Amino acid sequence: MRQEPNNLLHRVHNKLSKLNIILCEPFAIGVSSAGQILLSRLVPLVLATALIGGGTGLLVDQYLIYPGERGLRGEQGATGTAGQTGPAGITGPQGAVGLQGSPGEPGTQGIQGSAGPQGEQGLQGSTGATGATGPTGSQGPSGTATCPNGTCASLQATSPGVQETGNINVSGTIIAGSFSGSGASLTSLNATNLSSGTVADGRLSANVSLLGQTIENAELAGSIADSKLNTIATAGKVADSALSSNVTIQGNSFNGVSQLVQLNASTQLPAVSGVLLTSLNATQLTSGTVDNARLNSSVSLLGQLIENAELAGSITDSKLNTISTAGKVADSALSSNVALLSAANTFTGTNMINKTSTTAFVIQTDSGATNLLTADTSGLKITLGSASATPVLLVLGTKNTTGDPTCTNGAVYYNSNSSQFRGCANGGWTGLGGMTKIADTTLSGSA
Repeated sequence: MRQEPNNLLHRVHNKLSKLNIILCEPFAIGVSSAGQILLSRLVPLVLATALIGGGTGLLVDQYLIYPGERGLRGEQGATGTAGQTGPAGITGPQGAVGLQGSPGEPGTQGIQGSAGPQGEQGLQGSTGATGATGPTGSQGPSGTATCPNGTCASLQATSPGVQETGNINVSGTIIAGSFSGSGASLTSLNATNLSSGTVADGRLSANVSLLGQTIENAELAGSIADSKLNTIATAGKVADSALSSNVTIQGNSFNGVSQLVQLNASTQLPAVSGVLLTSLNATQLTSGTVDNARLNSSVSLLGQLIENAELAGSITDSKLNTISTAGKVADSALSSNVALLSAANTFTGTNMINKTSTTAFVIQTDSGATNLLTADTSGLKITLGSASATPVLLVLGTKNTTGDPTCTNGAVYYNSNSSQFRGCANGGWTGLGGMTKIADTTLSGSA
């Protein structure tokens, strides 16, 4: 809704007063479509909040606005909706041409094109100046010379050179690096100087045995060493008659006097005497029994006595059977912790008789004829002796001084000082009968 100018001016004035903004001149106001307050003298309208700096006055459309102290910063407002993208601007002018870039790597050379047609020959040029004289060439062959016995041979620089017709007859020695041609007429050749090639069979004498020929016995010089023989592996190649008498062959007798010993099919020795065998290893005895006579005197045989010296240290109880025969262990062999029937025993530990019986514990005279005390654990009774002219007496503890001991309910004792049996009940001592001792006094009065 449109605001009335005066009303709006009043409201803006109040708002600016709260913001400590003082306007020095009259001004016009307006409100933008977004509800922002605009200040202006006339037109255009200017957004007031966008013109307020910090700490100094700002002249806006000829109006000086003094802002007050900056207030606390408010919270960040929510981001508004993005406006529509405006139309594209006009394209600017073409920029200046950039600098020339560095040359690129040379490309691969293309395929060679076909040769073009031969061009027309040019005109003959004028003769050039005479060149300098070249070096002197090698000397050519000499011309035909006349020797005393015919035409002389030429010494040629290369081999084979030019063949010349004629013969050479020399009585001396001809020395050369090598000879070429037929040597059919050469004589007195030294076979030691044969360093290559192969001598044909036809050049060998009849004394030479060729491969495939038979070697006669006469050709063998002495005996043939066995190192020259291959192993004879084919059966029957050596006849029995060719063997010495030391060789045993099939059909010989074995296992007899002065004969070889033959193993059976299981590679075992036959039943022959081994009385003369020595250095036998007892570890290899795997069957049979060694006779007692073969054992030395240090071995104890079954039934023999084992001496005390033969025992190595103490015998562990795991080696002993349970001793169940009475009297096998003497009383003297027992430790002091074992109570003996006929000995005076002192018990220092806590001992219990845990047995249900009418005679669980009995104390008798040394002859065993009289029971002095019998503990009946099944009937929960303790009985002193039995009916007799000489009954068992129960003698209580005696206190021979005045007063009573500490009271324990159920306790009974005899006080010899007062000649009374005393019993403790309900925490106090009372007399249980007997004489009461009266102090000596002088009695007076008539009888």
